[in-house]
Amino acid sequence: MVDTVLGAFITPAAQRWVAARIAKLGVDAVLVDTVFRASLLREPELAGLNSVILAHDVFYLRHRVLSAAGYRVHPAALSRETEAALLSLARGIAASQPDEAALIREMCPRAEICAATVPAIPCPRPAGTERLSDRLVFVGSDALPNLDGLRWFLSEIWPRLRTWRNTVTLDIAGDCGAAITNFPEGVSWLGRVKDLSALLHRASLAVAPLRVGTGLKIKLLDYARHGLLTVGTPVSLQGFAPDAQAPFIASADAVSFMVAISNQLRAGGQEADEQCALDYVKRHYGIEASFGGLAAQLKISRQAVVSRQ
Repeated sequence: MVDTVLGAFITPAAQRWVAARIAKLGVDAVLVDTVFRASLLREPELAGLNSVILAHDVFYLRHRVLSAAGYRVHPAALSRETEAALLSLARGIAASQPDEAALIREMCPRAEICAATVPAIPCPRPAGTERLSDRLVFVGSDALPNLDGLRWFLSEIWPRLRTWRNTVTLDIAGDCGAAITNFPEGVSWLGRVKDLSALLHRASLAVAPLRVGTGLKIKLLDYARHGLLTVGTPVSLQGFAPDAQAPFIASADAVSFMVAISNQLRAGGQEADEQCALDYVKRHYGIEASFGGLAAQLKISRQAVVSRQ
């Protein structure tokens, strides 16, 4: 019995089948999804092929953080040495953010390392769509860090917010609400939402109350590209491009988190905040900034990448 699964290593049978298919296709390069499939590159058919592992995260660190918090993690063990050996099977490694790229460079000094972040294409609010005052939003899967953070928010922060102003509401989208049996007044769980844009364009503020985890929190980029500011814990804000005008407000404990939300809702300033968020993603998370390094590793024309923006 485990609390969370970081990933499942590819089986030898699947590894051989995939390698045979790649060899038959005669491709010039292969992208490998995380260290959990990296052993594929040991197959003789792939010798000499240009290969890049999409790291997504530094998984031994995530394993360490979750285990230290008392959670049972699968796989049962994952060391820095094991992860480094698997990453080193590829010619190149694409990290999800610059800080992780620097760490992976220490782990795999002979590999070509780049940061290939998720792009965030601005999605401005349509004319005639008004944001609803006092409406908060949280989007997340049923991954353990989301559930842990959401439970903390609902038990420690939400009661304080509703005492301050009982008109504050929270919309929760995604599978993260399925494990919570009773939602307090003012909180709505919407489940999977087909069109997040409509939801995010109506909210006044996003929240990211994660207390454990590593890697870039992609949901915050989605909030920002829809013009939303986010109040988040330091864990939630790890790995984002440093910028004095970043659309994030850091709050480490329940009281400061509640105060940050209340101050932001009281201040209003939605149009200025919206432009701040849209400008941030334009500066740091365009197609060229996100995929230029990966294109170079795969020997794809950078102009071809930019032309798709």
